[in-house]
Amino acid sequence: MTSEKKKQHAVPQVLVNFATSGLGGMMGWVVIHPVNTLAVRMNLANASGNAGNLTVLAYVKQVVKSGGLWSLYDGLPAGLMKQVFYSTSRFGLFEVMRDEAAKYRPTDIWSRLGVGVVSGGCAAVISCPAEVTLVRMTNDASLPVAARRNYRGVLDAFYRILKEEGVKTFFSGSGPFVNRAMLVGAVQVGTYDEFRSIYRRKLGIVDPLVNVLCASFTSGMIYSIVTNPFETAKNRMVSPLALFPRRTCVVCVNTEPCLLAPRPPPRNTPCASPHIAPSPVTVRQAFQKPDAVTGIKPYRSTMQTITDIATKEGVLKLWAGFPPYYVRCGGHTVLMFLAVEWLRKMYDLYAS
Repeated sequence: MTSEKKKQHAVPQVLVNFATSGLGGMMGWVVIHPVNTLAVRMNLANASGNAGNLTVLAYVKQVVKSGGLWSLYDGLPAGLMKQVFYSTSRFGLFEVMRDEAAKYRPTDIWSRLGVGVVSGGCAAVISCPAEVTLVRMTNDASLPVAARRNYRGVLDAFYRILKEEGVKTFFSGSGPFVNRAMLVGAVQVGTYDEFRSIYRRKLGIVDPLVNVLCASFTSGMIYSIVTNPFETAKNRMVSPLALFPRRTCVVCVNTEPCLLAPRPPPRNTPCASPHIAPSPVTVRQAFQKPDAVTGIKPYRSTMQTITDIATKEGVLKLWAGFPPYYVRCGGHTVLMFLAVEWLRKMYDLYAS
């Protein structure tokens, strides 16, 4: 775009950049949201042991069979709301900061990574309430009926979390979310910007579409590998009390152990104490259930959560649910940047 055409634009270029960043993020998210739903649910199910030894494909079939195909779009409004704040501020701020930093030093990989860290952290703080709302709405349908909150929509979920748990809940996972977002800013946006330059200058890939595809696929892979442990930590920290069924009591034909019983009975035996109603589902894994004595939550900070998971459950647990997470991260990276590029091209044509 020439400087003369830029002057003809009715809207300042910086606002165009922010708007196209947000719209591009939303367009990519509509396509990739079902994968995000699977990634979140599989991550939490693996953490609780509720997923068993199911493969990704088997887990997908189980989710669709139990909740229906459209259950994969649970939490879509919250996801779009997150993109309004997150993608808009993350990519928009990155470009503003990168261009400003270029006035003082040449733009290279280190300046791009540094700017990505700062812009990513700022975007995370802005969008943290939307992220918590998204995780809650996405995971709600995977819980047993007795444990579901049955949110009616994104505004209902936001209001109920605020009313029932307080404003601090929206920032309960802000540590891992902000840390992860800082990494995302560097390894997704920063590396994408750098790879576009590398593919164009050193490999001769100058076609805009091919250049965007190559750069976004590369940055998407790096982004997924580096940030998956932080995604796992974030999901553990923001997840509410989770209820999961275990075995079947032959008397009440419901999940055991019945909470009326003093201790879990052996498999396929009656509950240890009489009951007058179907037994409730058992609490198998309460991710953020405070200690009964100290009142301290098990997951309190990013590194503490990551260290705790790696020590008690194994290092590979930090990459639980990686396949759908990679499809989500890589897919959204490609779709978002393609959409942003297309929107800006359309705007340039309109403005010229």
